Amino acid sequence: MASRSTANSGLRMDSVGLLKQRPDDPAVRESLVFSLRSDSNPGVRLKAEEALAPLVKEDVRVRNAMLEALLNDNNPGCVPEPCRPCPRCPTTPACARR
Repeated sequence: MASRSTANSGLRMDSVGLLKQRPDDPAVRESLVFSLRSDSNPGVRLKAEEALAPLVKEDVRVRNAMLEALLNDNNPGCVPEPCRPCPRCPTTPACARR
C-alpha cells in the first residue's frame, strides 16, 4: 500500500485519506495503525489518528496505538483529540472531565 511504501509524504497523506473511508476493513485498519505509529510526517499520523478515533472503544489494537501516540509522539499536534487541553480549562484534558 502507498501509505507504507513511498518516500512521498503527499502520496502517503492521500492514501491515508482514502483509507479513512474504509476503517472497518482489517487490512485498512492495520495500515492506519502502522501510519499512526510509524510515519515520519506528523500530518499523516494525525490523519490516521482521525480515521482511527471512532474505533478506540471497540478495538484494543487501535486503543493501544492511540495510547502509544499520546505517550510517545513528540509533536503536540498529533496528540489524540480527546486528550488535548479543553479550551475552557487549558490545564485539564477534555478526557478528564468525562
